[in-house]
Amino acid sequence: MKILLLSAVLLALAGCGGGERVDAVRSASSASSVGAASSPALPDGSGWVYLGVVDEMRGKTSYMARLSSANRVDIGGGHGDVGLDLILGGHEEYDFPMVLFSLPDGEFAECGSDGCEVGYRIDDGAVLNISGYLADSGSIMGCSDRTVEKLGIDGCMVENSALFYGIRDGRKMVVEVDILGRGRTQFVFDVSGLQPLDKWPGLAVVHRK
Repeated sequence: MKILLLSAVLLALAGCGGGERVDAVRSASSASSVGAASSPALPDGSGWVYLGVVDEMRGKTSYMARLSSANRVDIGGGHGDVGLDLILGGHEEYDFPMVLFSLPDGEFAECGSDGCEVGYRIDDGAVLNISGYLADSGSIMGCSDRTVEKLGIDGCMVENSALFYGIRDGRKMVVEVDILGRGRTQFVFDVSGLQPLDKWPGLAVVHRK
C-alpha cells in the first residue's frame, strides 16, 4: 500500500500514467527543463518556472513549479560544478504540494532506515528537516516510507506544508543534502516570487505526455 501511495505522488508530479518510480521522477525533471525556456515573464527576481503536463487518458493536468539553486558546488568524481533543483507539485492529488530535490548530475548518498534527511532553513528561521526517500540516485522525494508507516500521508503533509508555506512567505532558503563522495552539501535558493497554487495553471507552459 505504501509503495502505491508514494508512486501515486510521483505520478501526480510527473503527470505520468504508469511505469517505474524512476521514470516518473526523470520525466518530471526533464519536463521542467523543457518549460524553463518558454515560461511567461514573472515578477522581477523570480526564478520559478511553471509547467503543466496533460494526461489525456485520465482527463487531468498536473502542475509543478521548479527552481534552480543560486549556487553550484564542485562535487568531484568528474561531475564538476553541480546545482540543485527544487520541484513542487502533486497538490491535485493530495491537496498539498510535495517536494522533490533533484541533482542534474551526481548522486545522493544512500538513505538510512528513517529515510533521507534533508535539512533546510528559510531566512532567519530555525533549521528544519524533511524526511524523503531516494526515488532514484539523483532524486529525493519528500515523503519517506518510514514517515508513511508511522504517520500516514498526514505526516508527509505536515513536513511538506511547512516547507511550502515557509517558501511562500520567505526569500532565501538554504538546503543541505548528502551527496555521494562529498557528504553534506549546501545549496542556496532565492525562493521569492512563488505564485499561489491557483495561479499555476495560468502561468504554466503545458505539454502533453
